[in-house]
Amino acid sequence: MLAFAHFSEDILRTLRSRTGFTLLVAATGLMTATDSTAEWPPKESFTADDMAKPENWPNDPGYSYLDGGDGQWEYYSFVPPQKGELTLRPDEKASGMSIDLAWRFTRGDDRVVIAVTDSGIRWKERDLLDRAWLNRAELDKHRPRLANNEACGGEGELAGFDCNGDGIFSVSDYADSPNLKPPPTEGRPLGDLNRNGVLDAGDLILNFSDQIDDDNNGYVDDISGWDFMKDDNDPYDDTDYGHGTGEARDSVSTANNGIGEAGGCQECRYIPMRVGDSFIADVNAFAQAVVYATDNGARVVQSALGTINMNRFAQAALDYAYANGVLTIASMADENARHHNMPTTANHTLPVHAIQYAPDDSITNVETFLDFNTCTNYGGQNLLSASSRSCSSGAVGQLSGISGLLMSASLKYNLAPPLTPGEAQQLLITTADDIDVA
Repeated sequence: MLAFAHFSEDILRTLRSRTGFTLLVAATGLMTATDSTAEWPPKESFTADDMAKPENWPNDPGYSYLDGGDGQWEYYSFVPPQKGELTLRPDEKASGMSIDLAWRFTRGDDRVVIAVTDSGIRWKERDLLDRAWLNRAELDKHRPRLANNEACGGEGELAGFDCNGDGIFSVSDYADSPNLKPPPTEGRPLGDLNRNGVLDAGDLILNFSDQIDDDNNGYVDDISGWDFMKDDNDPYDDTDYGHGTGEARDSVSTANNGIGEAGGCQECRYIPMRVGDSFIADVNAFAQAVVYATDNGARVVQSALGTINMNRFAQAALDYAYANGVLTIASMADENARHHNMPTTANHTLPVHAIQYAPDDSITNVETFLDFNTCTNYGGQNLLSASSRSCSSGAVGQLSGISGLLMSASLKYNLAPPLTPGEAQQLLITTADDIDVA
């Protein structure tokens, strides 16, 4: 028996039972990207038929199944139109986890930070540029400035940082900032020192690293995350493996921009943390990353990896994160076995397994969207399953995005005290659908 995470209004309505919490069921007040060609999030009155119309989807190339691909079926609250007679199970009402319905309540909150512990990040990915977490303490003396060299605006903690007036501090606030260094070649954006054609968090690291630990946390110039494998301040994926980048896109990729695909928590931020050069890592690097993430305000640790070892330090790090309000989503791994993947098998993690649609030849001709994914491990330690196109790694990314939405909803509706990782885990499990795979 598997438990399938089905995230829609139900999970948010369940939060009503939490002491001091009142959920206002309304889609009004949610921000919609200005370059969207459709209304997204969808209206609360939308039916499944409305949701299935491409004109009502995000303006992202990967979202539709009508272009010959499988779309982002793992998000859908409806079953895509089928070519022939439906062969789905009688109780199947959706192809995915109904994340599109959750977006009626929130698409995320930039105060919710998801720590991606993986192979590092490809800085050039355009739909992740403004999702990267920036350390204001390290950048305080390198604040962005307007093109005319005047100070930027902003209120409260953002005073002097919010150049573009969007209410968050991100890479785009440095666009054309006079304190950026000229690029090494002409025709590139100001400050593009890593020569990838865009201004990104990696460029800010190269522009403003000054060998001074401004926030006194022991990590010199940790402007945007850390490389715990090489112990330096640039978590760039220099092997270009791309696993960590894929994880970040699953959980926080910007939607409605016509570039790629929609992340589950589109307005959350991510801390890029390199703990290995693939999805295999040393547990000590992972443990250091978990502690760093906790100390820097992360609410979710995204761990789509396996470690070659396990020790008390790693368990202590996970305990520390849990005690400080951080939920760790961990991979069951992909050996199609009862293999006990580390650190997933440790206490204070939420293990996740992947399900998919079958057969896998076409999304419009399937037998079920609740097929046991044979590339993913199974067994009694598995607590939850999530829809995925890429085994357990995709499931970890999707569930991390969902967890970010859950944390964002608790902020949006002023939940006090804050939602704990134990409560979040209980909500995810108790609102899941049981799947009999026998």
